Amino acid sequence: MMSASANTTFRQKVIRLRSLEHYAYQIAYFVLQSDKPAERAVQKALLEISKRENLLHGKTEELLEMVKKEVIRAALCPA
Repeated sequence: MMSASANTTFRQKVIRLRSLEHYAYQIAYFVLQSDKPAERAVQKALLEISKRENLLHGKTEELLEMVKKEVIRAALCPA
């Protein structure tokens, strides 16, 4: 069972990731021009980003840049 603090951190990560989902999809769709591959690229990218420590503490601009790079990477290297 998660502690209260770990549960709060988990919820904060989920909220932060959900707030990035639309932006990530826009980038993936622009690169791939197809719905399903764009969705897969976003899932892969956001999963990778969720593992990073600075997800909750970084500046918004830095986070958006990280999302852009990770989504492009996931879109161009789907394996």
